Amino acid sequence: MASSISFGALRAAIVALSLLFGVSTSAKAQTYGYTSGHGDFRVSYDAVNKEFLPHIHLDGGATYAADQVVIQTDVARTTLATNPASVTSFAGMLGIGAGEQIWVLGGSGVGPYLGFSGEGLNAADWTHTFPNPYTGDPFSGAAIHLELTGWSMPEGGEFGVYSTSGLPATWGNRSTGEVIFSTYDPGFTLNNNKLSVIVDDHTHYAFGFTKPGDYYLEFTFSSVYQGTESISTPATFHFQVIPEPSSALLIVGVGLGLAAFRFRRRFSERKNGLMGAHVLAVTALVLALATPPAQAEEPEEPEEPFYYTSGHADIRPGAYDPGTQQFQPNWHFDGGVAPQEVYAPDEAIAVIAGSRSAPNGGLASATEIFGLLNGPIYIAGSSAYQPNLGFSTGDLNAADWEEIDFGGIGFPAVTATLTNWSGPGEFALYSTNLAGTEFIDIYFSSLNPGLTNYDNTLEIIIPGHDHYTWGFSAPGYYELEITWEGTHVTDGFISTTAVYGFHVIPEPSVLWLSAIALVGFAWRRIRQRTVC
Repeated sequence: MASSISFGALRAAIVALSLLFGVSTSAKAQTYGYTSGHGDFRVSYDAVNKEFLPHIHLDGGATYAADQVVIQTDVARTTLATNPASVTSFAGMLGIGAGEQIWVLGGSGVGPYLGFSGEGLNAADWTHTFPNPYTGDPFSGAAIHLELTGWSMPEGGEFGVYSTSGLPATWGNRSTGEVIFSTYDPGFTLNNNKLSVIVDDHTHYAFGFTKPGDYYLEFTFSSVYQGTESISTPATFHFQVIPEPSSALLIVGVGLGLAAFRFRRRFSERKNGLMGAHVLAVTALVLALATPPAQAEEPEEPEEPFYYTSGHADIRPGAYDPGTQQFQPNWHFDGGVAPQEVYAPDEAIAVIAGSRSAPNGGLASATEIFGLLNGPIYIAGSSAYQPNLGFSTGDLNAADWEEIDFGGIGFPAVTATLTNWSGPGEFALYSTNLAGTEFIDIYFSSLNPGLTNYDNTLEIIIPGHDHYTWGFSAPGYYELEITWEGTHVTDGFISTTAVYGFHVIPEPSVLWLSAIALVGFAWRRIRQRTVC
């Protein structure tokens, strides 16, 4: 009989392999997976633009801006049930009870040893008076202030920063003093989600998370420059909480040696990469035992698609079939991009890896379109952000279709309407200013269709070809239902619906991008070898 390995397991294998190699090919800076070692939140000062430049500073001198690093942990703890003060603290900070599981980082040897630092600045530039967080009395000193000003988290998740104690094996399982940050109840914290760090000093606390998944935490860094000028700069940092792999994975992992160890440390269901067909096959079998079921809102991928990662292509209504009186929707690829020029909608999946900060202005805010504060989104649709996917009506004959009014001028045209969608996040199709910071036009929006130009409908001239930005708020697999409509001069109104798949991944490795074209072949080999 056929093996029970799912395509989700293959996807998980690709995920783990990308983390093993960890090389980025995006047009933006490489995203670094920070999993261990000492580092701190820090700022430098840009005197020209009068703003802070928040970053993670690692021992050895490496620095990563907020959009260049993912802070990852898979360290789980069970909250202590025998310390009444700790039980009360976790309840007030995270809304959890005694003996519940949390994921932690911030201790020596406990995930990333991440702290908060005021080092690297000139103390004389940042001396000012501010309230003592313990007494409220005025205090004069050189300090940088951090405030937790926004967050986006898995459903039911909460985040907190707190004092703790204990050896590495139990570190983080108790809250022994100050609570610094809390998404559950900011009023429960020492200073209403604010932390002051003295210049030339640094401090460490435990970071606690109640659910696995992706957390986007916005910290606003502020101070007073040379006694007169208030400086305030927000930055959103990405934390990724990874559930421990199952015992079955650990058993099989012994046979994989160091590679399996690195998978255990760095596995993320939202990272993708590829080693080669043979290693991929073995890893797929291992991860099939450990990968949890897909979330209900995320659809299943087709089993043998063509993965479209780069080069130019369009989605099209396709040719009109007068016999069925239907369009023939398709993916249409330029020569050399795919093994064949045309694929049916369910025969290909666009793979999107490039990311940048979400636009946050113009017609709408990032919150209104993506449900984010200013966190990264994953985009495609241009030569800089692959794949270079557009829309085209190149298969249709203009003389066969009635005109649509474009600003007082009629052109033969059809429409593409986003009529349904599914996936782990939000999707939008839009155009921006040159800097990519403001929405100029919004054509599709899963979160807020009312903010689009024409109620999630795009009008396309025949013959026509257009490119826009495809934006997704979170990694995972999405399906977008596009309904193509037009009025045929003989047959009247025509409407045909097609579903297109998109797989969004964080920063794949070079090896993955060069080898992804072999996935279809590799998957067939895996299926053939696992039939009994």
